[in-house]
Amino acid sequence: MPSPLSVFRYHDAGVRRPLWRIAFLALVALFASLLAATPAQAANPHATEADLTIAFVDEEVASGTHTEISGTWSLPDNPATPAGFSLPLPPELEGRTDDFPMTDGGVQVGTCSITATELHCDVDDAYVAANPLGLNGTFSFWVKVLLEVDEGTPFQFSDDYPASITVNPGYGVCDIDCFEDVNLAKYGYYMPDDPRGDFEWYVYLAAPEVGATGGERVVVKDVLGANQAHSAPPEFRLTKTLVTKPDGNYGPYPFVLPTEVPLTPAEIAQSDVQFSADNSEISFVALPGYFYELKFYSAVTDNFAQRTYSNVATVTIDGDAESVETEAAYWGGNATGVGTNVGRFTITEDVIGDGATAVPSTQSYTGTYTVTMPPSTVATHTGTFTVLDGETWTSPDFPRGSQVHLTEVTPTAPATVAWTAPVFNQNDFTLAGGSITGVTLTNQATLLPPTTGTFSASKALTGTGASLVPKDATFTLAYTYPAGEGFAAGSGSVTLGAAGSPVSSSPLPVGAVLTFTEVAPAAVSGASWGTATITPATLTITQGTSTTAVVVTNPIVANVTAAPPTLAPSQTKLPDTGFSSVLPAVLGLGLFVAGGAALLIRRRRAV
Repeated sequence: MPSPLSVFRYHDAGVRRPLWRIAFLALVALFASLLAATPAQAANPHATEADLTIAFVDEEVASGTHTEISGTWSLPDNPATPAGFSLPLPPELEGRTDDFPMTDGGVQVGTCSITATELHCDVDDAYVAANPLGLNGTFSFWVKVLLEVDEGTPFQFSDDYPASITVNPGYGVCDIDCFEDVNLAKYGYYMPDDPRGDFEWYVYLAAPEVGATGGERVVVKDVLGANQAHSAPPEFRLTKTLVTKPDGNYGPYPFVLPTEVPLTPAEIAQSDVQFSADNSEISFVALPGYFYELKFYSAVTDNFAQRTYSNVATVTIDGDAESVETEAAYWGGNATGVGTNVGRFTITEDVIGDGATAVPSTQSYTGTYTVTMPPSTVATHTGTFTVLDGETWTSPDFPRGSQVHLTEVTPTAPATVAWTAPVFNQNDFTLAGGSITGVTLTNQATLLPPTTGTFSASKALTGTGASLVPKDATFTLAYTYPAGEGFAAGSGSVTLGAAGSPVSSSPLPVGAVLTFTEVAPAAVSGASWGTATITPATLTITQGTSTTAVVVTNPIVANVTAAPPTLAPSQTKLPDTGFSSVLPAVLGLGLFVAGGAALLIRRRRAV
């Protein structure tokens, strides 16, 4: 196929096009080719990426074979989620595709997957939330070495991860005397995608180039190593075909089931193939000229904790026994994760009994908790809790394995009930990591028989008018109370004397909450009453005689009468009788007459 530029030249030869357009199209084509050649980079799905270290398990490996990579991971404290890590593989290594769990003590806490180009692991959000500190773990997985070399060559994983291994030349290709007699041999392979089992175990029977002699009774017993169990019926395969294999070796291939070989009825009958009920043994009669491959299946029983598994096959031919053994490695991945696991506990209060309704909803219940945190064997933390009925108190975080002891102070109020000793459904327990231990605290309140109590009250008079109040005056202090546990609402009064002597009330129900008022006192001549003060204005009746005295203070002020005004001497006058305008005239007339008479007498004497 011509290149984009050659295509443009072809069009240029026939049609005259603007130079700028040709250049533009060439740049577009070049840019598109670069994009096609550059693989897309997947976005990092992790809000917090773990720090990694890696190493090759083996020091040397042959090109074209598999090797294991191990490593560690760690996250910062309180990481954002999602959290995990991704490890891209260099082009010289090809991941063996697999999915496997990340575990903490056998409990899954995350997931990992291997593709041809990457290892990817996610830590579960819930596990991160429950174990926010010191999160770390390990991992391992298998890769195929694609690097081809002519001699032992050091290979480094990458600049970021300087783990190295020596890669040796592969097994090569046979080019002379390539047929080898088939020897008794056994091989094992990890098969993650095979539903019949985790491992396939192959047994090849010894035979010369012309195949088996025929007629011998052959019994093959497959004996599994530890932590395995036969998981599927074995397979009996044979062939007469000799081919040159991809590695250059000349030998029998491919092995097929008897149904895929044109055996005659006589050959089928002569073979007499039998399988044991436990899938561990095959018995048959060898046919002349054939090569045999027997395959057994096993499943691991320890979740691949052992990593490498063994197998022994015993082959008995006409009574002569020979054994052959092999090992196979788990080529899948493995990962662990662990943090500084913390746990909490809660305390939920539950008030029961016939006196529960007499207890105020605001009443609290208090106790202490003592925590012994590992590895200590003595108490390392003590605290208190307070909780209301029907509510739940939550503790701080403590490391998993901490020992917790709980106590509570027995309530004493209210007076109308009696309390039994508090009961925890558990008051000594061990905290599990990543979980909350729920504790129920039960307090039983028993209603006491109705009891009574009294209160006392007295009168106090203040002010300038106090002396005007008659000594035998009385005053009425009224009270009311709402219904309570075991009694109805009520009211009453006490009569107080002006002298101030205390007066006791009649018996009242314990727990009654009294509210006081005073009836307006009688009027006092020459004085006026102020506003009365009642101390206290309310009180709660307790059993027996109340120690609280109610005092009713009444201020009274004497009335004041205005005195007559004092006049100056010149302003003194008699009382007005109605003659105030006539008297001066009469007096003046009298004086005039008297003066005239005196003058007349004087003149007569002169004559």
